[in-house]
Amino acid sequence: MPRHRGGCRATGGWRGNGGQGGFDSDGDKASSVLNAGYTGSYGIVKFYYLAYHGGGYNCLDASEFFVDNLSRNTFGNGANMNNNIRSHKWVDSCDRFMH
Repeated sequence: MPRHRGGCRATGGWRGNGGQGGFDSDGDKASSVLNAGYTGSYGIVKFYYLAYHGGGYNCLDASEFFVDNLSRNTFGNGANMNNNIRSHKWVDSCDRFMH
């Protein structure tokens, strides 16, 4: 697994790929996210609507670093991202990015 780190204002942080619940102590209560990983290989965090990397997704590149208001973003399935992220993983590429 790549050595990256990410974080969320709701939980204070996580490491690796979060498949089950993604945000261990706070469930899916994230209103902002950050990518404190490294640019390059596996520098993108892919956030999912469902646990175990299911449902719609949206991504955050390390160069973007921080999204302060998830209510302005939706997953690919149309669901609002605010308080709805249930899992995440590090990826090399993505076709959908937050703003």
